[in-house]
Amino acid sequence: MVSELATTKVIVSSGVMSRFLGTLKSTVPSNPVLPILDHFRMETEGNTLIVTASDNIDFLTTRIPVESSNDELICCVPAKLLTDCLASLPEQPITLLFNLEDSQLLIRTDTGNYELPLTEAIDWPTNTDDGGFDVSLPVEQLQHALYHTAFATSTDDSKPAMGCVAIESGPSLLHFFGSDGNRLIRVERPNNGLHPFKALLPRKAADLLLNKLLKEAAGDVLIIVSPKTILFEIGPYELLTRQAEGKYPDVNGLFVQNPYELEIGKADFIGRLKTLLLFATKNTAQIRLDLALNKLTLSADNDDMKRRAKETLLASYQDDKMAIGFNGQLLLELVQHVDGALISFAFRSPYKAAFIQEQTNDDVTVTSLIMPLMLND
Repeated sequence: MVSELATTKVIVSSGVMSRFLGTLKSTVPSNPVLPILDHFRMETEGNTLIVTASDNIDFLTTRIPVESSNDELICCVPAKLLTDCLASLPEQPITLLFNLEDSQLLIRTDTGNYELPLTEAIDWPTNTDDGGFDVSLPVEQLQHALYHTAFATSTDDSKPAMGCVAIESGPSLLHFFGSDGNRLIRVERPNNGLHPFKALLPRKAADLLLNKLLKEAAGDVLIIVSPKTILFEIGPYELLTRQAEGKYPDVNGLFVQNPYELEIGKADFIGRLKTLLLFATKNTAQIRLDLALNKLTLSADNDDMKRRAKETLLASYQDDKMAIGFNGQLLLELVQHVDGALISFAFRSPYKAAFIQEQTNDDVTVTSLIMPLMLND
């Protein structure tokens, strides 16, 4: 049993601590590059318990209000064991007794005691980057930009810059880009006086922001951009992430005006596209689009499996007939992220990228580009 002599005592709600650590747990790697990274780093600062999780690229920190007897505690605690233990406890005040001398943590509840091993934090990685500057964005603006770009970033580890959401602040416009080489999305909004900068936000950090940290946040997000890192301060959380190495290509020149415009209902298009994908060849997922006056015909075939499917939908189209092919899975994911009830396509030729463009009331434009597949006929 852990002695209460020479310990740091922390009193906290089990439910509050479980909720905070449940968010941090998503950053703990399943196969850590450093053994210590399957732990939480804990530090007391007055009546605040500061907890950090990291995979050595992202450092996610939260501050939990507690009653503490010591503001000099620094140690590491097994992350999975602690979060699983707390999640199984009913809501109640609990006492944490940290004994660094015996390398043990005692969790004392109304009805029981639970002992966990402690580890010194000397092997915990540090990640600081001086020389940053502050950027402030409303939560909903950052959420909107990441929703439209993060899903389309590359998963090719040999091109780390393309596995990021690229953020560029210019004299008058703020841009967010996401691309996997087959698709390219640009979110363009007024700069509103932000400092000019360029940053590469890795996809994992973007997903963490989008799916966890921004969901229940409100107000503004403070972003500190440094040459090697980006720090996000969101309510009780701080996310520090290393920027990817490399340079993002200059893609603004790819956004051109396409002359042939088609507008179609989003729900009908997505529904029929999902059905046709059941009949498409697996390795290419090719879907053919035949454009004609006020209608769009979608077709798919798999000669090896003797499968064919065709659907004709009403659409607004007034230009020359055209047939163009796409990877249906990539196209489906793209149109599912379109806001609103209509999809506005713009085409140039069967061999050039097609565009989808959305315009919002606050001068924000989302433009998506998708490359075609070569049709067999």
